Amino acid sequence: MITTKVPLLKWMWWIIAVWFLLGTSPVYYILWLIWKCATLAFPRWVYEFGDDFLYSLYQRTVLFFCQYCSGVEVSKEFAFKNTTGM
Repeated sequence: MITTKVPLLKWMWWIIAVWFLLGTSPVYYILWLIWKCATLAFPRWVYEFGDDFLYSLYQRTVLFFCQYCSGVEVSKEFAFKNTTGM
């Protein structure tokens, strides 16, 4: 009985990761929109600082769930590979 549930649990890990990421992306979008509106009167570098922070926070969240919840390993060479030929 338990041997049939273990493969099912391994199969469901990626569903949990996708569910979490789809649930958090609207929150990040709303935070970005609030930040964009709040920094309209400030210099551009203030907006860029917050924008970079939110982007890196979301990317760390995605990387965490891709590696630890779904079991997919993302290497730095793959993540930063220049595919556009520029």
